[in-house]
Amino acid sequence: MPPEDYRIEQYYPQGQKWQLKSTEIASQLEGLAFSRGYCYAAGFGSGSCRDTLCGALACAALDSGRCAHLLRARPSIEAMGVELTGLLDRLGWKMYPIYKTFKPEHIPCGVTVGLTFIA
Repeated sequence: MPPEDYRIEQYYPQGQKWQLKSTEIASQLEGLAFSRGYCYAAGFGSGSCRDTLCGALACAALDSGRCAHLLRARPSIEAMGVELTGLLDRLGWKMYPIYKTFKPEHIPCGVTVGLTFIA
């Protein structure tokens, strides 16, 4: 993710496109694994699908029980109890938290993460 996309005051919508992309990749990997017989494959997104797919509007699935993006929506990694910072650290991947007082010039790259378990 280029630095201009992870400036906190500009995150929406620039950073969201990267969040959506990582979620879509995790979803596609899940579908591919499932089509090859891995019926327990599960893809998880980067952040809330409500933010990336529904434009931060109220979640239709919670309201009516019908998700408007049934085949694209994925639960977030964090919502499933995966402690992402520790996982990335164990993999040797650098993660730089973005918060209001950070200095973009001190962060070499932004990262969004999707995750797919295949069993």
